[in-house]
Amino acid sequence: MTVKPLFHTVLFDLDHTLIDTSLQYTAGLPEVLRQLYGHQIPDHWMEEFFRHHELLWKEFDARRITIDQLRRERFLRTWHAFERQPKAEEVEQFQRLLDKALDEYTRPLPEAEELLAQVSKEFPLAILSNGSSDVVRRKLKLAGLESYFHPEAVFVSEEIGPAKPDPLIYRQVSLRLGSPVERLLMIGDNYGGDVIGARKAGLQAIWYVPKSEGIRLSDGLNAGEPMLTTAKEVWQTIQKLQEVR
Repeated sequence: MTVKPLFHTVLFDLDHTLIDTSLQYTAGLPEVLRQLYGHQIPDHWMEEFFRHHELLWKEFDARRITIDQLRRERFLRTWHAFERQPKAEEVEQFQRLLDKALDEYTRPLPEAEELLAQVSKEFPLAILSNGSSDVVRRKLKLAGLESYFHPEAVFVSEEIGPAKPDPLIYRQVSLRLGSPVERLLMIGDNYGGDVIGARKAGLQAIWYVPKSEGIRLSDGLNAGEPMLTTAKEVWQTIQKLQEVR
């Protein structure tokens, strides 16, 4: 008798889970700053930029600002911290150069393809990402990962409405996939958004952090959550979930 797979679909987060987002910014942003300002950048400018980026991303996830506002405000607020007011043309030029640099440094994380190839042999795959629709799809293409995901299985908060960790986004994805939430598995690096949010909606979830640089780990570690760091560990965990159902 054929055993029905436990999971209808396995959902993956994108940034820091499959894409090396840290590389994009740590390699791309300095190039942009050199093009615009040479070496005339205040000390700690990048640290200030990343601080505002993280704060504004939370506002974007909560749907209090748009992605365009996030991109503009993180640059303006960074310079405001150094008592400088950039002109509108400078803001636009910075974002244009940054978009190009981020594209140039879009790479899959080392074990991303291995993991996707393994899991896709057993289950359909989908992407669930907070962010901008065009950026998410462009990253998948540039990283060479788009072939693992049907175009209609790429779910982005900008299109759906709610964002992770809101359980509603998971329920919306469940409806679109035609699957009960309990037959969906979420895999991602963000403990609050990808793990807790998914479980609140009724999904099973795996906390997978292939590269801890720039990732907030304290919440998951303090909760005693197993943090998986390799593709092998993720696949073994999926197999165990299948066995104990």
